[in-house]
Amino acid sequence: MKETFYFSHDYNSRSDEKIRKLLRKHGMSGYGCYWAIIEDLYQNANALRLDYEGIAYDLRIDSKIVESIINDFELFSISDKTFGSLSVERRLNERNEKSKKAQDSANIRWGKPKVNANEKDINANALRIVCDSNAIKESKVKDRKNNISIFLFDEFWDLYNKKIDTTKCKVKFEKLLEKDRVRIKETLPTYISNIKDKTFLKNPLTYLNNKCWNDELIIINNNQNEGTNHIVTI
Repeated sequence: MKETFYFSHDYNSRSDEKIRKLLRKHGMSGYGCYWAIIEDLYQNANALRLDYEGIAYDLRIDSKIVESIINDFELFSISDKTFGSLSVERRLNERNEKSKKAQDSANIRWGKPKVNANEKDINANALRIVCDSNAIKESKVKDRKNNISIFLFDEFWDLYNKKIDTTKCKVKFEKLLEKDRVRIKETLPTYISNIKDKTFLKNPLTYLNNKCWNDELIIINNNQNEGTNHIVTI
């Protein structure tokens, strides 16, 4: 079972001037969004990426509101591509200090020896190895993300003649495998050109969710001299 913690929520937090400004601009929905972000910071060592659209998607709220909450009210500290909260950092430090004191007290009670300097060095080296390993993994992930795809979302969106659910479509598209993107690039123009009435064109999110690029498409032949219609597998 995953270990969980609680954090103190000041009962008078709405009296804080920064929070009052947030409430005046975004109301209780903005206030709820603020506390949801605080919860995520506690679960991620007080550091989240400045991914406004990603946070907005998780909280089902407009990304502009998320961006405003993070930047406009001095509620968060921003560093490069991440942000955190000074109050969260302070409370995490207090919790860690209490945990350390409790552990020291238990060691004294049960007669366990304190960790000597040599053991501390060994532990520090082990932690450094783990951190280096995580850094290498993160670097590999970034390298994969930096690979340029044959078909980007902006190209797909420019081509698709029905602009609905932009944010959700972008999130879905970014998760596609490269082979699916290649297939979409090959087949989408045929699909679009065959739908004369825009009302019969699938919503782009439906197209992506159902992987419609793998469907069969009946191509309508308007030239009577050339015979009947035919089917193309796309």
